[in-house]
Amino acid sequence: MNQPIKPGKLINDHYLVKLILGQGRFNRTYLVEDTHRFNEPCVVKEFAPQIEDSIIREKTAEIFHRQAEILYNLYHPQLANFREIFRASQENPDSIFLVQDYVEGQTYQDLLNLRRSRGKFFTEAEIRALLKQLLPILQYLHEQGIIHRDICPKNIIQREFDSLPVLIDFSSVKLLESTSPQEPSTKTINDQPKTSWILSQLGKMTYGSKGQESLEWVSIDGDLYGLGVTAVVLLTGKEISLLTDTQQTLTEILHEHSISPELTKILLKMLAKPTEPHFSSAQEILDDLSRDDFTDSANIGRKNRKNTREIPVNPSKSTSVNSIAQNPDMAVVSPPSQKVFWGCLGKLSLFLLLVGTSGLMGWFAGKTWLVKMLQPTAINSTNSDILTSNNGSTGTTPPTEEGNKTKELVTRRRELGIDRLFFDQLVDQLLAIQETNPENKTDSKEKAREKAAHDLLDKLDRLSPDALGELGRYGIEQRSEWARRVNQLHLSSRALSNLVNIRFLKDFPELENQNFMDQPLGQVWYAIAFDTVKSLEAKQNYELLTKDATQTTQQVMGKLESGEGKAYSISLPASKPMEIKLQASPDALLTIYSPTGQEILLDNSRTHQWSGILPESGYYEILVTSKAKEAFDYQLTLSVW
Repeated sequence: MNQPIKPGKLINDHYLVKLILGQGRFNRTYLVEDTHRFNEPCVVKEFAPQIEDSIIREKTAEIFHRQAEILYNLYHPQLANFREIFRASQENPDSIFLVQDYVEGQTYQDLLNLRRSRGKFFTEAEIRALLKQLLPILQYLHEQGIIHRDICPKNIIQREFDSLPVLIDFSSVKLLESTSPQEPSTKTINDQPKTSWILSQLGKMTYGSKGQESLEWVSIDGDLYGLGVTAVVLLTGKEISLLTDTQQTLTEILHEHSISPELTKILLKMLAKPTEPHFSSAQEILDDLSRDDFTDSANIGRKNRKNTREIPVNPSKSTSVNSIAQNPDMAVVSPPSQKVFWGCLGKLSLFLLLVGTSGLMGWFAGKTWLVKMLQPTAINSTNSDILTSNNGSTGTTPPTEEGNKTKELVTRRRELGIDRLFFDQLVDQLLAIQETNPENKTDSKEKAREKAAHDLLDKLDRLSPDALGELGRYGIEQRSEWARRVNQLHLSSRALSNLVNIRFLKDFPELENQNFMDQPLGQVWYAIAFDTVKSLEAKQNYELLTKDATQTTQQVMGKLESGEGKAYSISLPASKPMEIKLQASPDALLTIYSPTGQEILLDNSRTHQWSGILPESGYYEILVTSKAKEAFDYQLTLSVW
């Protein structure tokens, strides 16, 4: 029988197994670290059929390869990307392995279970947002001629770093076919053609739609149906067995959970039988959701207009102010016009009067503007672009010392090219952090905000214009690109984070050991990373050390300011004795990573010496970073015998 690979073992001398994630009848999934890419986590799926029939094994191997080929041709930011497929002899001879990116986060099934334990479910607003984020993925897949076939909460992960849903588990994936692919096969299992039986076992649909029982003949209806059921399950917490009933039952369930008629109508159409009116594409559902949003806005407007009641100028006896007050639902009746002719003539006269007045006002405003444009420009004493207070209020700034300070803030922010609303969010987060410090509570809110804004601008001023220009737009794509670029310098993404953290935490020490990446100040971290990668590539804070056969000891010297760091890399063979000594300030930190990162010899350590036998061959990373308040000189001595 096919045996699992134990954690701690290497697959193909490349992927270090950390955890067995799951086991099916044909596949086994592992969480691994890519030792060729600085221990980046990824997922390896092993083709491991727990069945002896050679024909079935051969057929399932073909399907496994076909799934890999499909994944290879896909690229979407909300899919786990394909890395490679290979054969290797591990615990089992000639095994097949498929490697994909690892998506860190929780499945929607886990999130639902957590909410169930608290007596809560997903809100309608959350499900609308989820549908709008998932439907473009399905539209992309369907345009590529690909059906996922297993849309359900356990196959959707809420990605940790940006909270976007990511579609996973393509074990049931199938290509759209233009003709019914009935195979003339005399061999059957349980009265099914062998190919159909294999597909049903290889990837069972969690939410298979009625009319989709034929596993060889599929359409996009199954994906839309699965997404519809997923939405209802997340909204209601009901098990799927309770949802595969009539449309009337579904309507009642949704009504019990106060789901709006508009969303109910969309979900019922997603869950309709193939013989009933149903959506033909993911885009159709998106269009309906957009129209629904527009209708909701219009209805809100109508409700507001309906609730705004006017008192007639000349109320009749039957429509008095008192009667309206006593009966707020009474319709307001306008006073009848005395004569239709004079009513029309009056409207025409009013229209002409308005046109004439508008023209006169336009002429006067244009003339005034032209006169001002021809006069020397003066700085206006008021500025609408002042720093917004915590309660959102703004006002004119009188020409006082405080007003000049506000203008200075505006000018500095504009010179740095930072969006005002985003800057306000940064200041809000800083103030929230500072409220925990009793020393800061002596200032008034206005002074505390002004001080925080000036301090923030001082810190941002040290960043490059290019780095500042992307504030508010950084994401995982840039981080992945930076990792690729530093890898070319024989540095890992871990080393890059180390250098960025030392600088970031110098400016924001309160955020040490805090999760801030999805907050506004996380964008500042990204901006620092942007500049750090540039300086590494320019060799400003990086040096590649070399060693010839006769050289046993070499020294490097440098100087670090507070919050700075320098990285070194050097290629060394395994099994050699090595000693590293750092002479520097006690607040200098020393880090030493092995080539694969499996061995962390020192990590941000105030221990300034390490000696031992080199565990691996390849490029070792050595980082010297500063937590000192003042600049210091250092000397790094490296000896290899």
